Amino acid sequence: MEDFNLHYRFLNWRRRIREIREVRAVRHQERYKRILVDGDILSYHGNSDEVGCYVAPRSLTKENNYFEVCIVDTGVRGTIAVGLVPQYYKLDHQPGWLPHSVAYHADDGKLFNGNGVGQQFGPKCLAGDRIGCGVHPESFDRGMATVFFTRNGKEVGGEVYFIS
Repeated sequence: MEDFNLHYRFLNWRRRIREIREVRAVRHQERYKRILVDGDILSYHGNSDEVGCYVAPRSLTKENNYFEVCIVDTGVRGTIAVGLVPQYYKLDHQPGWLPHSVAYHADDGKLFNGNGVGQQFGPKCLAGDRIGCGVHPESFDRGMATVFFTRNGKEVGGEVYFIS
């Protein structure tokens, strides 16, 4: 039985090393699942029960602190989310559902902040709307980030997050 436990521990150790390598390998690369990328156009490719997710290759910085997404078509369910996630984020989850992520969801206008329960935040978004996400650059110097969201160029609201 002791040999079995050692073998099992070794397999877990090898698996952890492989996972660490996979995370390091994807840094600063775009990552996506069930998304077709054609230039700057992203299209969802899956059935309506599966999540598609796109993670951009660069983080937001003081100089590059905002991005927008124009909704061309909401699809069947309209479950489009725009927000910030860690580079290693699981691609089968909507942004905002897992810890260390935050997102504005177009289908219900809710803000999801690291869990699967959203808080009412802003209006729903439809085809033709632009959803933006940014970080106020002056907040970086104070050890925190003020993440804000926009709809059609107008700020909807924001949240403050401590950063290390």
